[in-house]
Amino acid sequence: MQLALVRAAEHNPAVKRVLAVINKLYAMFKHSPKRLAVLESVQQAVDVTCHKLIQAGSTRWLSYDGSISVVHKHYAAICLSLESIYADAADLSCDAGGLLLELRDVQTLHFICVLQNIFQPLARLSRALQMQDANISTSVALVKATIKGITTSGTIQYNTAFV
Repeated sequence: MQLALVRAAEHNPAVKRVLAVINKLYAMFKHSPKRLAVLESVQQAVDVTCHKLIQAGSTRWLSYDGSISVVHKHYAAICLSLESIYADAADLSCDAGGLLLELRDVQTLHFICVLQNIFQPLARLSRALQMQDANISTSVALVKATIKGITTSGTIQYNTAFV
């Protein structure tokens, strides 16, 4: 299922760009304890909880769900952290400014929300299909219900930090 999602994303330049931004965010904070400390302190102040950014990989089973979920949930804290890194004018401040511009782009915000609303039900389906007591009849019913839920749900859940 992950490989099918990655293949589909490759055919949509906007989705491909958003997923690249998500991976660049991961790299920005993963490779520096100082930048990671900034992110964690801002997350604690803004959201009261901390979640690590997750690296999205093309072969890890629905890894994009985890990475999109964290960015969606901590959008404001991530933006504030990038602003702080940019203002610090230290190492990678230009990269932080570029990522901040990308995150604040309306199309990026829209696709983060759209992807969140697609990947979440697919991740639930993935976990259900991997359960020991799963059988073919319940699996088919779950797949049909997930497809129907994704295609008929015309609403997009925007994080309140986006508006």
